Amino acid sequence: MIKSEWYFQTPKTNTSNRTIKFGETLYKALKKAKLDKTKNRLKYGEHFTEYYLKSEIDEKGDTIQRIISASRALPVSLPSADLVCVRDDGSMISTDSFKYVSRIVNHNMHIPFNYHSLRHTHATMLIEAGAPLKDVQERLGHADIQTTMNKYVHNTDEMRLETVEIFEKAAKSS
Repeated sequence: MIKSEWYFQTPKTNTSNRTIKFGETLYKALKKAKLDKTKNRLKYGEHFTEYYLKSEIDEKGDTIQRIISASRALPVSLPSADLVCVRDDGSMISTDSFKYVSRIVNHNMHIPFNYHSLRHTHATMLIEAGAPLKDVQERLGHADIQTTMNKYVHNTDEMRLETVEIFEKAAKSS
C-alpha cells in the first residue's frame, strides 16, 4: 500500500458542518458516477484502485482519517472510502488536475481562475437568479453574511441590467 497525502479532518469552523439540499441534476450526475464506477470496478478488476480510511492523530492531537490507496488485488482490513471523483481505473482525481485546468484557463483564456473560484461562481449565480441571500450564506457555510456578499458574490452584467430595469419600472410608476 502507498500512503496518500490526502485525509479527512474536522472542518475549520462550526458552520463548515452543514447539510445542503440539491436538485435532480446533481442527483442524476452522482448516480451516474456511482454506476460508472461500479462498471469500471468490474472492467479493471484487480487493477482498479480502491481507497480506505486509516484513523491517525495529527500534530494538534485531533483524529484524522488518512486516505490510503491500494489495488483491489490486495486484502485490506480498513474501512472503505467510497470516493466520487475518480478516474476510470479508480485512481483519485486530485486537485492537481484542477490546478492544470486553472493554468490553461488563466494562460490561454486570460481569465483569472482557480478551483476556489467555483465557490464564487456558485454564490454569484444563485444571487443573480434570485436565491435568498440568507440561504446562500448558509449554503456556503459563512457565519457572517458580509463574507458572502463582500467576498463571494460579484456583480455581473445581468445584475446591472436588472437594476436598470428595476429603476425604469420604478420611474414609470411614480
